[in-house]
Amino acid sequence: MDCTYKTNRYRLSLFEIVGITSTSMMFSVACAYLEAEKEENYMWALTVLKGLMDQSTLPSHINKNITVNCKKKFRTKEQWESFLSAWNLVVLAETESRYSEMLRRFQEDYVTNPTIVNYAINNWIVPYKERFVSCWTNSVMDFDNTITYRAEGAHAKLKRFLGTSTDNVEGCWEKIYDLMETSFNAIKASFEKSVNVVQHRYKSPIFQFLRGTISIAALDKIYEEMESIGNDGVDPLLCGCVMRTKCGLPCAHEIDQHVRSSTPFSLDSVDKFWRKLDMEPIGANIMVVTDVDNRWFETWTCANNMFAQADESERLLMLKRFRKIVTPSTTSMVEPDVQTKTCGRPKVTKTKDITSTKREKSAFEYTDSFNDSCSQVPDSFECATSLSQIPASFRGYVARTKDVNADGHCGFLAIAGLVLGDQESWSRVRTDLFYEINSNPKMWDRCFIERGWREKVLKILNCHELTAPTRHWFVLPDLGHLVATVYKVALVMLGGRYPTTFISLSSSVPVEPKCICMAHVQIGEGHRANHFIQWKDYRMDCAAG
Repeated sequence: MDCTYKTNRYRLSLFEIVGITSTSMMFSVACAYLEAEKEENYMWALTVLKGLMDQSTLPSHINKNITVNCKKKFRTKEQWESFLSAWNLVVLAETESRYSEMLRRFQEDYVTNPTIVNYAINNWIVPYKERFVSCWTNSVMDFDNTITYRAEGAHAKLKRFLGTSTDNVEGCWEKIYDLMETSFNAIKASFEKSVNVVQHRYKSPIFQFLRGTISIAALDKIYEEMESIGNDGVDPLLCGCVMRTKCGLPCAHEIDQHVRSSTPFSLDSVDKFWRKLDMEPIGANIMVVTDVDNRWFETWTCANNMFAQADESERLLMLKRFRKIVTPSTTSMVEPDVQTKTCGRPKVTKTKDITSTKREKSAFEYTDSFNDSCSQVPDSFECATSLSQIPASFRGYVARTKDVNADGHCGFLAIAGLVLGDQESWSRVRTDLFYEINSNPKMWDRCFIERGWREKVLKILNCHELTAPTRHWFVLPDLGHLVATVYKVALVMLGGRYPTTFISLSSSVPVEPKCICMAHVQIGEGHRANHFIQWKDYRMDCAAG
């Protein structure tokens, strides 16, 4: 839930509440115009919604408030970044004992500045720690939705539909309705895809009860978890069961047991959220077991009547769909062919006018721009990929590359796409690397003897804004071995002057670790032209001799 501005001629704030489907698509739950952003205004909107919804969740902008209220207390950028690192260690603590230890250190380190410590603890830690500190949020089933970029993305989409900031309420409502109708059709199509499309990697017998009954997004998460399991398996006592607790899906040790025994996953092992693949209201399609026979007879009679009234083409379509249910072994659907990316019309630079719906900077962004000397990546910083920049001897091994956004997070976006299967998880990659360095400081200090290396890398990783300035970009070789160690992979980096392979420095590495490949390319001139892309399909030949 969040408010956005510049959407109507009356300058009223538009309060939008969004949700997420089992196929990871956003939809608008409700919209309301608010006269002011005061507690009573929000209470009114939520009270009205309460009659339609059973539950609701309040938004979290804690880090932005920390920035606005605390950053101005520090004289130098280094002091502020050191404070932010200490704060993040408290927030990212995965156990209550580590949380207590990090909080104690946080209070000791800033005992001379009680104002900011009291603000952080009294305003956020004491009343809300269960809602944002990892040791508590990891035990809450949030389906892996812990940050607010989805709501911000929904605002951007809504403003594209509105088109102007000078329309009246009636005009705004018509466009919002058009957006909802478009989202409805897209979500319905995503449900149909999850029911009917069987991807090749899910044809394994262990997925036989899940194919077509849970969303592809859920299957992807299970598969990613399965890929992370090494040959030695997973000890149930060390698993942590985060996937089960947060997402309602089989966790690593459960998956390991199914794979080793070759037993299929049961539908009951997946939370009902991921099984919601229709547009019916919750509870509308739930049957009482004793009433199944009557419902079957009614449905069969209705189907017979439809078949009798249909023309020949409709009958063939009904027969084809029915055969998929009755004799699934005789039909097989696979992924459609990847279409060649086509070029659209050239972008046209638009002049700014009073009808623009583009939001003004938030307070935390003004604070950042006032204190930071490094500018943000400009909007005109466009992505481009070029195999011509890869050494000729490697080009024959590449079948397909995939570009990522040039928003300053490109290296982390590429890692997230290759390791986690979702580019939007770039923030999680930063968090994982940040936590690894702070969890094993002695090991990393031994590996990199450069003085101040650990502090430098922590500053690079400590950025979760939508656009990253230069000082927070992905750099090599500093982060190469760190990525390989955290995700237990071999990271191959091509492009630039010297192709490099980074391997894990941990002793608990699979015998045959997963290999991921990235390329460093130039998309212009100067240091801002640095860019990373993914290699999605490539050939690996074994050495001989």
